[in-house]
Amino acid sequence: KKQPMNDKTEQSLTSTLRHIAKSALYKTAMIGPSYLIAAADTIDDLRAQLAEAQKDAERLDWIIEHRAYVVSDPDCCDGYWLNYARPDGTTWTQATEHETPRAAIDAAMGEPS
Repeated sequence: KKQPMNDKTEQSLTSTLRHIAKSALYKTAMIGPSYLIAAADTIDDLRAQLAEAQKDAERLDWIIEHRAYVVSDPDCCDGYWLNYARPDGTTWTQATEHETPRAAIDAAMGEPS
């Protein structure tokens, strides 16, 4: 079974692609430097998308663990906030509103948004 690459391996691969693309040794290669740079850029883009997806998974896990849900009421305000359902049936409401649901969750998690 093939093992996934770790961050250091992916960074090394990206650096290598960039180095090969810029190297004078490959001026006559069949794969031009622009293709290798584009491949490295694609890896960087995919790494950023993966990081955001992992952060969203952490947000979802946190919401489930804390029995929280995102609320928005355009009739009273423009933002988003969290409500927490307590085991006794009462609800606790986040005191501040935020521009996006992700920002509300991040604030509740104690992280900057």
